[in-house]
Amino acid sequence: MKLSARDKNLLTILIGVLVLVAVYSLVYVRFTDMTESIENETLAINRTISSLEKLVDESEHYATDVKNYTEDSENIMSSYPADIMTSDIILYVNSLGAKHDLTVTGITMRDVTGLETQYPTYDRLTPEGETITATDANYDGIYLYEHGLEVNFECGYEDLKDALEDVIGDKWQKSIHSISLSYNKGAGNLTGNLTAGMYSMTGTGAVYERPIINGVVEGTDNIFKTFESGTQNTTEDSEELEEESSTD
Repeated sequence: MKLSARDKNLLTILIGVLVLVAVYSLVYVRFTDMTESIENETLAINRTISSLEKLVDESEHYATDVKNYTEDSENIMSSYPADIMTSDIILYVNSLGAKHDLTVTGITMRDVTGLETQYPTYDRLTPEGETITATDANYDGIYLYEHGLEVNFECGYEDLKDALEDVIGDKWQKSIHSISLSYNKGAGNLTGNLTAGMYSMTGTGAVYERPIINGVVEGTDNIFKTFESGTQNTTEDSEELEEESSTD
């Protein structure tokens, strides 16, 4: 079949139209979709970059906040000793009485109580300088304990005020639960009863320090520095003989 020139032109136009449609469908539309997808991804990346740039700009502020928070936490934990023994309580009450002219007539120790507390887990250093992380099997967290006591005393009014201020301002954490007072007309002073709590904390890396008692050698069984009656009498007799000899 022989096509005329007109038919050939129409066929050529038809083929051209089909090519344009194929190019539009297979290339242009696909390219447009890819362009839109890339633009959306670019927009998301730009938002992420903006957020990261903001974090970088504020990183110094965050670092300062973290440092201050860590220092505050360490300062708080440093106000709790690693442990409190009976001797620590006796020595503290004795020193408080001597400093503020309180006559302590009795001390009653109460059971040590573990307090229900929640503390964030920090990495800790052992006394040997080794780091124990919060996930380490040897690190069992931070625990707070209350060592209760009851003190009976006699003192003046101003002495009592000074003593209470001393308790509140002490470097180790303490609390006063209750205090009852009565006026002793005969002695002209106050008779009182005070219940309080002293606190210790474990898991902070602190090490218990034994109290130093002047005049008592470590390891001695004679912590009150008493003397045997026979030794004392012998010493007194020897001193009397020496005085008599010098007189003669």
